[in-house]
This record gives sequence, structure tokens and C-alpha cells, in this order.
Amino acid sequence: MAFIRQMVTSAENSRLLAETCERERELRHQAFHDPLTGLANRALFARRLQQALTPDTHAASPSTAAVVL
Repeated sequence: MAFIRQMVTSAENSRLLAETCERERELRHQAFHDPLTGLANRALFARRLQQALTPDTHAASPSTAAVVL
């Protein structure tokens, strides 16, 4: 009987983990995209710009980035 409870609990934990991951993905999308158009917003631009300007210590060769206004 304990084995069955353990299997049911494991299945429920897997379902909850998948649901949590999906909700996190939805929240991340909502945080970085306009709700009306679905286009990327300023916060996503700033995040990606920061990633582009931060040197990658694991890269074989340095990357370059430019911003055109």
C-alpha cells in the first residue's frame, strides 16, 4: 500500500512541476512582452542589450555588439 501512495505522490509531483514550469514560462512572457501586440517590450530590450554587452568568458573569440539610434 505504501508503494502505491508513493507512486501516486510521485505522479502528482511530476504534474505539479510541469504546471509550475508552464506558469513560469507564461509569466516570463507577460513580463517581457506587450499584452496587446505580443511584441517585445523595453525590459526585454534592456535585458538582451545587457547580455550582448557583457563579455562571455567562455567564448573562444570575443563578440561585438552595436546599437543604432
